[in-house]
Amino acid sequence: MPSPSVLPSLPSFDLSPIYRNHAGARNDEQMVLLRRMRMVMTSFKIMLTMDPTLRALAVWPVLNGVRVAPSGIYDYIQHHLMRLPCCLCVLEFDNEQARNQYFEVKVILVTTGTLAGEYVALCATGRCKYFMLFERCYNSRAQPVKAYPVRGETDPIAPGPPLEGSPVSSLTAFTSSVTPPPRGQRRRRAPEGSDSTPTRPIKRRRTSRTIEPAIIATAQPPPLPVCKTTFDLLLKLDDCDQPGLTETQFRNLFVKCSNCHLFTTKSAFVDHHCRTLLPIAPQSTEIIDLTLDDD
Repeated sequence: MPSPSVLPSLPSFDLSPIYRNHAGARNDEQMVLLRRMRMVMTSFKIMLTMDPTLRALAVWPVLNGVRVAPSGIYDYIQHHLMRLPCCLCVLEFDNEQARNQYFEVKVILVTTGTLAGEYVALCATGRCKYFMLFERCYNSRAQPVKAYPVRGETDPIAPGPPLEGSPVSSLTAFTSSVTPPPRGQRRRRAPEGSDSTPTRPIKRRRTSRTIEPAIIATAQPPPLPVCKTTFDLLLKLDDCDQPGLTETQFRNLFVKCSNCHLFTTKSAFVDHHCRTLLPIAPQSTEIIDLTLDDD
């Protein structure tokens, strides 16, 4: 597959001098590219890949004319010379070694959390933080397209879909469930034997009856989302649907260095230069009883 075209607005990062001088700079440069990827994904709905040859973010083309649905992307790869985007793991190699490296991402169907029911693309090994909303970019008109040749008999065998154990469910099971209509458009089910003609709406009447507070149904708060990984917890801090973490989740996510007093995640602390782990000390909470009368 020819190299994809590079966006003019995306800078090209030559990271080999940085790696030779400072081995821990890889995570810093990955965060720069991740912020750039998120900005492009949010603003333009375009899939991005890492070009091993140019060592820069590039546009990932799809099809020419008819797009492949996310549920059939692996079936299409089995018959065509097409590869999924490359993640940021290629940055671990220098310029010469990166030319022969291509770390293909995996596309999964999320079954839990706020992105349940959506196809996403993420790092296949979990080493880098590559994450793209694959389905939303697929539906975007700004997503470029490309025609891929049919895979021949001498061509290498394409990788299959992710194995069992990853958060993937069948598309038929997901689409078989009926999506409930909006709250304002729900219709009441008519009793059996009655006609379907619209009835006169019931008018609200004033009454002098007293309402007992004990019989009023109280609304229960929505259940908290289940976040199993560090990346899920970080997404909840800047999520558009029920953002936020509990105090326990926040303290289990971040740690404080006793030497430089910087806060990092527990997973990123293994690359911290101080390497001194100190959990966040709980702060005392003062409780004031407002029900007592002032003397």
